[in-house]
Amino acid sequence: MSKAGRASFSARFLGDRRGSTAIEFAMLAVPFALLVFAILESCISFAGQEVMANITDDVARQLRTGQLKRADVTEATLKAMICSRLEIMVAKDCPGLLVDLREFPTFADAATAGFKITT
Repeated sequence: MSKAGRASFSARFLGDRRGSTAIEFAMLAVPFALLVFAILESCISFAGQEVMANITDDVARQLRTGQLKRADVTEATLKAMICSRLEIMVAKDCPGLLVDLREFPTFADAATAGFKITT
């Protein structure tokens, strides 16, 4: 191909605007998709936190009002109560769920208590 032929080809290529919309869409599609998926993941995470907060509030209310007796509640029954309402968000039987149910005589005692994570 001669130098004049190459010049005319590159001039025609750069001057042709027929595919510019497809190229612009391809450049913007990936960041847009990443943004959409980041928003969806944030929404799912927030919903999971709210569901867990509501479940723990309900269980605590049942314990305070006497609907559940502390002597009748074991770690297994407590996990079953929580997992039955969490199955929408997590796998069956809530793998990795840690339960710590203790009584404290005062709020000051509860504030100084720690949570020991054991596997």
